[in-house]
Amino acid sequence: MVPPEGLRQSEGNSHYGDIPIYLSSHSAEFYFHPELFQVDGQGRLTAAAGVPPDAFTAEGQFWGNPLYDWEGHKRQVFLFWKERIHWCSRLYDAIRIDTPAFRTYCPSSPGPKAPRRGTGEPGPGLELLQLLQTASPKLELIAEDLGDLDQDALHFVRTCGIPGDEVMVFAFDPQGES
Repeated sequence: MVPPEGLRQSEGNSHYGDIPIYLSSHSAEFYFHPELFQVDGQGRLTAAAGVPPDAFTAEGQFWGNPLYDWEGHKRQVFLFWKERIHWCSRLYDAIRIDTPAFRTYCPSSPGPKAPRRGTGEPGPGLELLQLLQTASPKLELIAEDLGDLDQDALHFVRTCGIPGDEVMVFAFDPQGES
């Protein structure tokens, strides 16, 4: 597919995109490819995205987005992700993506009152990131860091070969490490 006319202004300008890792349960991707998400036989979510309690909220957060079935993605050799990144490469020169979520993710039971699990489940990690870099070598990936990464996530981002970003308000935090 070709991006609509006018999205790239000129060869001299850089276009920076920000793509979420999680999609909506109302998205075309979820509707047409439920096998790539954690759903039951009727297509209902068996797990949803969220985060455990952290510095931002003592209760954790429930996002409600469908979680990927990473084994299903591996069976399809991550075709969904290759296509998604290829489309981004036609629109942008660089994209920021939630790279730590490729390392681990935090499943919650569906429903906003569900308890948050405090431990992360393993994601596809470097296997997927390296495949994305190979699939679209001209697209620069930038690892998202919203200032709340634990030491393991920081190590993953620093060693994955993808440059990271830093939210300025967290870069000069007088209460924490700057």
